[in-house]
Amino acid sequence: VLTGDKKETAKTIGFSCSLLDSNDKFIIYDMPEGLQGKELYHQLKQFACDYNKQKRERKQPKHFALLISQCELTIIMDNDKYKKLFYSLASKCKTVLCCRVTPKQKAQMVNLIKQHQPSTTTLAIGDGANDVNMITSANIGIGIIGVEGKQAARASDYAIGQFQFLKRLLFIHGRESYRKNSFIV
Repeated sequence: VLTGDKKETAKTIGFSCSLLDSNDKFIIYDMPEGLQGKELYHQLKQFACDYNKQKRERKQPKHFALLISQCELTIIMDNDKYKKLFYSLASKCKTVLCCRVTPKQKAQMVNLIKQHQPSTTTLAIGDGANDVNMITSANIGIGIIGVEGKQAARASDYAIGQFQFLKRLLFIHGRESYRKNSFIV
């Protein structure tokens, strides 16, 4: 989830959408003032080591959720070594919440996924002008027409009127389209 909201708000949204669970182990990274990139790299490396250690020690693995904000993403996206470590940690987590993210960083995150998993199809869903970069970077973009305007819907491949229509779009129309294309091939 890439959002411009505060961590607390994003966490609340995560619980209400069932992306987060009270049994999840949270990796919440709050960068102290004046922290440099090398220190952030060592912190991420430590989180990855802790993750691997806890996975080995537990018979039933706990799900991990990563919460990170714009300050840390700025440092991570400027260095390829940091990007690789962040991606490896994020890919092990059940949920990744990126908070206070700028429109440019939303596009960078989509491109990070596309770079590390070229065969994966990316989907971006947004409802405002701040989501346009993310929607255009993804393979498939869905814009929600709403209170924040129609910019996201104009830039998207598919436009819907409300978030509740997303389930029908993905699971009925998406599956049917896939089935038709498979049949033709």
